[in-house]
Amino acid sequence: MTTTGSVNGKHLAVPTDVGELRHDITRTREELGETIEALAAKADVKARAQESVAEVKQRALAKVQDGRSKVLEGIAAVRADPVGQAKLGFDRIRRSVVERPAPWIVGAAFAALVALVSAGKRVRR
Repeated sequence: MTTTGSVNGKHLAVPTDVGELRHDITRTREELGETIEALAAKADVKARAQESVAEVKQRALAKVQDGRSKVLEGIAAVRADPVGQAKLGFDRIRRSVVERPAPWIVGAAFAALVALVSAGKRVRR
């Protein structure tokens, strides 16, 4: 059996049976315990940081393994057809130079400058 009451303007059903009250108290305590555990987990900055580090480590490891398998696949492809793979490499470089020439021009100018400086040092000796 329940009766109605109001708390802060809200109408609540209040059990009048002792067994119902005890059951309601137990349920409320369980809910409160779960809420406190959730709040404690959010407040535990160290544990959350460690979880984040573990996730980042896992993602990094997956990327390393993926990169490793791609490198091994590339090595196998070169061993199977070295001439064909060289042609593919040169085609990629050619496309890169045509599509984005500025980095290549800067790189070539830098290489020429290094060669000139190095040749000048040899002449002086």
